[in-house]
Amino acid sequence: MPDIFDAYQKALTELLAALGSGHPDYGDALLYQARLTETISRARRFGDTEALRAERAQIIDGLNRLALPNL
Repeated sequence: MPDIFDAYQKALTELLAALGSGHPDYGDALLYQARLTETISRARRFGDTEALRAERAQIIDGLNRLALPNL
């Protein structure tokens, strides 16, 4: 069953594809991907918490700052 996290992961996959592996910010995007994937995994496994939501908000803010000037 799809959840909101699926939308996050899909958008991140699209961002990585749009940037391409040769982009100077690609490494940063991969770090954000790892962090976001980890928080999503913990939320799915143990339940979402305020701390996980805050961490995801920080990650998504970083992704937005990376994506907006590049796309």
